[in-house]
Amino acid sequence: MEKHKMPYNVLTFCLLTIFVFSCNIRLNSSYRSVYENYNAFVHSNNAETNFLKVHYKNGFVSVFDDWKLNQSEDTLSGNGKLFNIRRAIDTEGEIKVPLDEIAIIETNQLDKIKDRKNQRVARLAILTAVDVIIGAICITTPKACFGSCPTFYLNDDDNIHSSSAEGFSSSISPSLEKRDIDALNFWSNNERIHLTMKNEALETHVINELQLFAAATPKGKQVFQSAHDRFYQVGKISDCSQALSSGKNVLAQIKNIDDSEYFSLSDSTDLWQKEEVLLNFKGISKDSLGLILNFRQTLLTTFLLYNGLSYMGDEVGDYFSKIETNAQIRKRLGNPFKKMGGISVYYFDEKSQEWIFADEIYETGPIAKNLQIVPLQDFSNQGSEIKIKLEMAKGMWRFDYAGLAEIEREVKPEIISLSEIKKNNLPDFESLEMLSCDDEKYLISMPGDKFDLYFDLPQLEKENQGYEIFLSSKGYYLEWIRKSWLEGKNTAKLEQMLLNNKQTWKELAVEYKLYESQMEEVFWNSKIETIQ
Repeated sequence: MEKHKMPYNVLTFCLLTIFVFSCNIRLNSSYRSVYENYNAFVHSNNAETNFLKVHYKNGFVSVFDDWKLNQSEDTLSGNGKLFNIRRAIDTEGEIKVPLDEIAIIETNQLDKIKDRKNQRVARLAILTAVDVIIGAICITTPKACFGSCPTFYLNDDDNIHSSSAEGFSSSISPSLEKRDIDALNFWSNNERIHLTMKNEALETHVINELQLFAAATPKGKQVFQSAHDRFYQVGKISDCSQALSSGKNVLAQIKNIDDSEYFSLSDSTDLWQKEEVLLNFKGISKDSLGLILNFRQTLLTTFLLYNGLSYMGDEVGDYFSKIETNAQIRKRLGNPFKKMGGISVYYFDEKSQEWIFADEIYETGPIAKNLQIVPLQDFSNQGSEIKIKLEMAKGMWRFDYAGLAEIEREVKPEIISLSEIKKNNLPDFESLEMLSCDDEKYLISMPGDKFDLYFDLPQLEKENQGYEIFLSSKGYYLEWIRKSWLEGKNTAKLEQMLLNNKQTWKELAVEYKLYESQMEEVFWNSKIETIQ
C-alpha cells in the first residue's frame, strides 16, 4: 500500500507512453492504412455512427457496429471487423470475444455503457467523443476543464472546494489500480460515520473497495499519516515563525489550516524549474519531530495530462491497450518522473552546516488537500531554531499549512468496513457487496452519481478517546475523451513530449502560461452536476 512509489497521474502516463513508443510493432504500411482509415472514419462520424472498438490482449482489434454482452458466457459479440496484429482484416461479420481476452475498449455508446447489465464492459471502456452537453466555458478552454477521481465529503451539502478526500488519483487505467489512503482531518467519538461519494467529472470511476482506517487516540492528540502510509500520534504542534519564498514573506498563507494558500506561478519557459520555501521554527526542544504539511497540486498536471491525451487523438485506445498488455511498461512505473518530481523535504544540520534530506512526498490531484507528516529521521536538535527547506517544481504545488509536531508514538489504525450504502436515499445492497472487499466485483460510478456511505466504529474502551479517521479507496478511473481533444492529434509531438525534448517542453511551458491565470476559474466552474 505504498502509494508514494507510483503517485503520478500525468507523470505515470508519461513513463507509460515512453515505453509504448519503444514497444511498437513495425506494421506493413498498406495494412496499417486500411486500419487507420477505418479508425479515423468511425471517430470522425461518431455523431452518426455508433461504434465499439475492442483491443485484445493478443494485439488484435475489433470494431463493432452493434454488440451485446452475454453474461452467462462472459462474452461480447456482434457484427464488425476484426483486424489482426498486422492490422490486416482477419474477419468481417459476426465476431465473438471472451471478456477475459479484452485489454481495453473504446466507444461512444454512453447509454449502453451506463446500463448496469453491461458493467463488465464499462469497467474497460474509454468513452470517446460522447454526445453530451458541456458548458461553453469548457468548449472554449478544453485543457482546463474539470476532472477528478471519486470525491468524498463529510457533509453531503458541501461544495467541491470542501472535498475531504480524492480517491486513487494516479490510477488512470485498469492495470494501474491502486489503493489510496487519505486523511479526512476528522476526530470523532461517534459510533457512525457518514460520507458522501460523488462523480463530478466526465470520467468512469471503477471502485473496488472502500474502508476507513480509524486510529484510536486521546482527546487533544492527533494522528497523521506519512507518505509511506505509517501513522504517528503527535503531541504539541508548533507553527512557523518565518516562511520565505524567493525572499518574500509567505507566513500568512501557511500559518493556519484555512482557505489561504501559498503557491507560485510556473516558469514561463521551463516547467522543470525548481523553487525553494524556507521554514523556521523556534522554541522546540524535542528530537523526535515531524513536519506537518497540508497541500495539493495546482492544475499544471491536469493540463499536461489533457495535452497528452489530446496528442493521442483517435489512437487513444491503441496507446492504452499497450499500457494494459505490456508487463515491462508496468514494471518500470516504480521509477517516478524525475524532472518535475514531488516535494523534497530537508532539515538544516547545525554541526555539518548542510541540508539533510528527510523524504519526498507526492499526492496527485488538485481538489482535496492532503494532510501528511514527514518524520525528520536522524534529526538531532542542536539549537533554539529549526530550519526546514521544501524544494519542488515551480507552479506545481499549493500549501495551506506547515507546522512542526512532536512525535509521541507510531500507531496502527483499525480497519472498518462499510456498513451501509444508499443511492437516491434508498439502500443499495448490490453496491455494498461490490465495495465491501478487495475482489473482482467493482462499482461503476458515472458522472452525476452520488452515494451515501455509512461506517460503524467499534466502541471505545476508554473515556475521552476518539478516532482519527482516514479513508482507504481502491480502484481506477477512465477519462472520457472530448471531441476537441481528438482534433489535437499529434503523435510526433507526444513522442517528443514524453522523451523530454527540451524544445517541446519549452513550448508546453509557453502554452501553459496562456491557461495558467484562468485555469482555476474554468476548472471549478466546469464541474459536472448531472450528465445530460
